[in-house]
Amino acid sequence: MNRTTGDPAAYRQQLERLVLRIAGLVERLSSILEEERSALAQQDADRLHEITTGKMTCVQRIEEAEAERRRLCESLGFGADESGMVDFARWCSAGTRLEAAWKEVMHRAKRSETMNRTNAAIGHARLRQVSDALAVLNGVDAGQGLYDPQGAESAGFERRALARI
Repeated sequence: MNRTTGDPAAYRQQLERLVLRIAGLVERLSSILEEERSALAQQDADRLHEITTGKMTCVQRIEEAEAERRRLCESLGFGADESGMVDFARWCSAGTRLEAAWKEVMHRAKRSETMNRTNAAIGHARLRQVSDALAVLNGVDAGQGLYDPQGAESAGFERRALARI
């Protein structure tokens, strides 16, 4: 089917439900990212593990909804990118309410992406601090990694008592 043979009103409700679903998921992701930031600040490893599981589930649901949105756009001859979605929203919605809702979803998604990058940077910095502290405790150069890419101890690390000088 393409947009020339389709009835815009028949797709409006379907698209509205989909946009609302994606908006809710993106909002949930934003909340999860705020929780993650708090857990990072508090260095709460157990909470971070729980949050990571929830974040992965939320991202998977967003990806599923996005795949559904792309299929719907493409089935009617619209591009699956942001501009194609705006064209689709304009085509099937009188006025700009649906278009505005989609633009807000995209704004929140971009904000969530920035939050996720910030949280990742904080996590990497904290990991570096812990690795450096462990290196000092083990009496090795702080720049040398404690573990190789497979998770085994890197060569050159000795097992010795911390108090031995």
